Amino acid sequence: MNLLTEKTFKKKFIFIFFLFFNTLFIDEISASKKRSIISGVEVKVYKKERKHIETSALLCALAINGNSLEDIKKNLETTFKKPISKSDKFLINDVMSSMCPEFDNRKIFEN
Repeated sequence: MNLLTEKTFKKKFIFIFFLFFNTLFIDEISASKKRSIISGVEVKVYKKERKHIETSALLCALAINGNSLEDIKKNLETTFKKPISKSDKFLINDVMSSMCPEFDNRKIFEN
């Protein structure tokens, strides 16, 4: 009986340690922005960060509440300084398209 509880304790300890280790190094484990070469094809991997999600949520809320396009652009510029990189534009468009599909978010990045 004692041996059984010792084995389950070890299994639970290893499982909890693995989860803790995973959360500590999540940024290193997840995808990076570096380019990878796969069979001679160059692939870009973009990583959604908290700032992309939070900014997209703010912009969607402003758009849904009827704020002007200029107000939305000003709020975007407070988080991302000009010029906004292509990867940031892509990620914001991607997140906004799922958060508020009724709003045409491409207008934000037009000059």
